[in-house]
Amino acid sequence: MISNIQKRIINHLLKQPIASFFIIPNSSSYRRVCSLWDLYLEQPEKVLSIINKNLVVQSAFEFHKESFANHVILFYSAGTDQCLLLCKINNEYLNTLIPEINLKIRGKSFIATYV
Repeated sequence: MISNIQKRIINHLLKQPIASFFIIPNSSSYRRVCSLWDLYLEQPEKVLSIINKNLVVQSAFEFHKESFANHVILFYSAGTDQCLLLCKINNEYLNTLIPEINLKIRGKSFIATYV
């Protein structure tokens, strides 16, 4: 049975993203993205120095932290068979992996934001 939170996440992903950007470099470790996110909550300046002030990732993290809207940020790293979802639903954070199925963009890493 699908929970209400899962339904909300699915509904977000069925919409067009409000923003999508290609990112470099490719990172096949979503654990690293989650670790950077956790560190960003405590020490954003440190994370910005680690990611070399990558404005796309910085903007995604800022939006994820500051937005009150329910949303999903999808990270896809080229060459992997999964996507990382950073979700904020009812002001609670949830990170999860989903299979990469029928992505319209293949072969390039990207971030897409769904509200």
